[in-house]
Amino acid sequence: MVADLIENALNRYAPISLNEMDCVRLMDRIDTKYIFSAACLNDLLKIVPSNYQVLKINGQYNLPYKTIYLDTHDHLFYQQQMRGKLNIHKVRFRVYESTGTSFLEVKFKSNKSRTIKLRINCDFCDYCINNEAFDFISKHVDCDAYSLKPAMISRFDRITLVRLETKERITIDSNISFSSIDETQKVSLPFLAIVESKHDDYSNRSSFVRSLKNLHLLPMGFSKYCVGSAMLYNLPRQNILKSKFYVLQKIANEYHTTNLARSN
Repeated sequence: MVADLIENALNRYAPISLNEMDCVRLMDRIDTKYIFSAACLNDLLKIVPSNYQVLKINGQYNLPYKTIYLDTHDHLFYQQQMRGKLNIHKVRFRVYESTGTSFLEVKFKSNKSRTIKLRINCDFCDYCINNEAFDFISKHVDCDAYSLKPAMISRFDRITLVRLETKERITIDSNISFSSIDETQKVSLPFLAIVESKHDDYSNRSSFVRSLKNLHLLPMGFSKYCVGSAMLYNLPRQNILKSKFYVLQKIANEYHTTNLARSN
């Protein structure tokens, strides 16, 4: 039923294809994240102005993604982010399951708070580093590419809204889960929604962000890789995420309370 409500809310927006939104790829951008209860997603979509367009592929709005993060045996990238280091990297395979395409990506967060994403089409087997992947990673990351191994899998469904006039892209992730590479360990967060606002500058022209403020939602840093890794594995520095886990528990309580009220 909730999925039907979200579908109806998305029908307010004109659809856009992947080719049509190519001008807002925003591979070098400023991004801001918000996390909130997935039970509020329909309420948010109902108040966002209809001058956005929604990505639609094969008749679907809510599209499945799979991300395989790579890291060293001692979790170099996790450690760098948990220590609050500047100029940090993430390396990952991303599979767009709705189109069957996959990329090897390097994501760089600069000390000027810009996110720069580089990627190549990459056919992979068991997420191994082949020669093409080795050359790509070695060019952009200061580490031994062959030392990188699959560390964690993240799955989620994503809605993408675009406003061409302001060169703005909004992604809304839900149905989020994390698992170990062999999938023997898994954590699901059905209560969580993550919104990311992506712009090419610090512009405050976003009517979507104003809609978030109207729902009293505030920006909050959130790394799927760090949070998922901490939930799955006994890694150091987890106390740094204590405030994030508190917020997640609060959102989970809100989600279950809302769903209980709707069922009565």
